[in-house]
Amino acid sequence: MKQVLLVASFGGHFEQMKILLGDHAFKDFIWVSTKSLDSSFGASHHVMDCSATHPFRCVICFFQSLFLLIKLKPQKIVSTGAAPGVFFVLLGKLFGASCLWVDSLANSERLSLSARIVRIFGVRVWTQWESLAKSTGAEYKGAVL
Repeated sequence: MKQVLLVASFGGHFEQMKILLGDHAFKDFIWVSTKSLDSSFGASHHVMDCSATHPFRCVICFFQSLFLLIKLKPQKIVSTGAAPGVFFVLLGKLFGASCLWVDSLANSERLSLSARIVRIFGVRVWTQWESLAKSTGAEYKGAVL
């Protein structure tokens, strides 16, 4: 199962990823976040936090993502956001990984910018709002929280 890469910016995105996993052992996956994780998460890596308002950080994060993907060669990538997750799922898709974006519960009226970007490139997007799934074409599988 170590072929599954979980990408979540530290904070709310990270908490939603942990809840999404439910009873699965955290150590069964490879984690990527914007902060170093403790040993209870097993294999983990951290990348620079970035956003559209910090383009230089985005460049660094992009290359960190690229190098990690070349090194790890995951078969599947799941991200709950934010910007670092965009780099991982888009680059991962180029490398042939199966990718899934789970949009944040906070996005109740519109998909996040990140979700809209990855969706353009054919990445599966799950929303936590049934009404939003109907209006955007994203998939609804229930709410994480």
